[in-house]
Amino acid sequence: MRLLAALLLLPASVAWSQDRYSRQPVGPPPDPNGGGATAASDMRDLLGGFESPPGGQGGSQPASELPAAQPLDSPGTAQPSQPPVGTPPNTYTGEPSYGTSASAAAEPPARTSATVDTDYAKRLMDSALTPPSNTQLSGTPVFLPEVVAPVGSRSEQSECIGAYWDLCSAVSDYYLSLREQNDLQNLVARGGQTPLLQQALSKLEKRRDTALSAARASQRRLASLMNRDQSAPLPLPGDMPLCAGYHTRYSQYFPTDNSPEAAELNQLLPLRHAELLESAAAVSQAEKYFNSIADRPMNDQGVELLMQLEGLALKRRAFVQIARDYNKRVARYTELARPGDVGANRLVSMLIKTNGSVASRTSSPTRPSLRDRSESAPPHTFQQDANPLNSTAPRLDEEVMTTSGEEPNMVEKIAPGEVSVLRRRNAE
Repeated sequence: MRLLAALLLLPASVAWSQDRYSRQPVGPPPDPNGGGATAASDMRDLLGGFESPPGGQGGSQPASELPAAQPLDSPGTAQPSQPPVGTPPNTYTGEPSYGTSASAAAEPPARTSATVDTDYAKRLMDSALTPPSNTQLSGTPVFLPEVVAPVGSRSEQSECIGAYWDLCSAVSDYYLSLREQNDLQNLVARGGQTPLLQQALSKLEKRRDTALSAARASQRRLASLMNRDQSAPLPLPGDMPLCAGYHTRYSQYFPTDNSPEAAELNQLLPLRHAELLESAAAVSQAEKYFNSIADRPMNDQGVELLMQLEGLALKRRAFVQIARDYNKRVARYTELARPGDVGANRLVSMLIKTNGSVASRTSSPTRPSLRDRSESAPPHTFQQDANPLNSTAPRLDEEVMTTSGEEPNMVEKIAPGEVSVLRRRNAE
């Protein structure tokens, strides 16, 4: 009887097991139109750290607009539809189609960190590109229009842009090595004369020398691509990498979905931007914890302080590397979207937010006067020489304006029949 009962219960048990382990996540179906008012409202809640640019208008953007760097929740911008419950966060459920208006075009989901906003990431990058007082890296700041103007073809422009972002990364890494060394020397000066700290200081000296050599190599490469005379000063970054979200306007430039690489980049860029913000948040958290324990007695020969300092240094470097990749991916997307000849200033406006003319940006012969600076104080990320906002540094506008907010004189700076997507304002 027991055997018979077990046999009778077996089919029900198997059916229950199949139902339990094969059941799909339940959730609302994807919105084929790219999300409605509810999805847009929910996404704006997620993007609370971004401020809408003033002067913009609601509604759809003109179809002739270029891909542009601006906050993801600005007026008139399509908000990505929310994926169904159970869908991985990197899964794109929207399907752009030919004829879809810009306001309704589906865009990849944008993941952001709740603990940091774009403005913080900009200030963090600004600090990373500010030269410490003991830098041994010499040169003259150059700006992206100067980089791409001397070369002819679109592919050569892209190569120069990539070399420029490599230079920004290498220079930042060298400056970070100096600050890491300064942080460790402060620990040693507090009485941490332990073999462990002395060994770490010796390793940091090697890292500093390696980073300096790498930065100089990047300077030489960019100078060569720009066809600069060997006697001319080597280039230093004058433009900051983009840390804001990027509008691909994929459905406008690829209405037939005929570029697999562009489609992949369309999904990648908001995810990489979210990763950039998360990396900035990690730097902030690591620094706060290190500062909270920095004054503790070194009863463990400084082991905990050294480990936290090394962790903070790695997070800073990771932030810089993610920014480099993000900007190089943006540059590649613009090449796919606009493969023909593009003027230098117009191309740069597709890559970063710009302010003022080239002439007004090259006034400082000794140090980079980085564009896209924040008017507020930078995050307290470095222990020394961290304030980039000295009396010689320009204070530039952080906002990106929609086409409707364009100043009249911008019409003269773009080709006939073209539409600019950025508003340039002098903050002086």
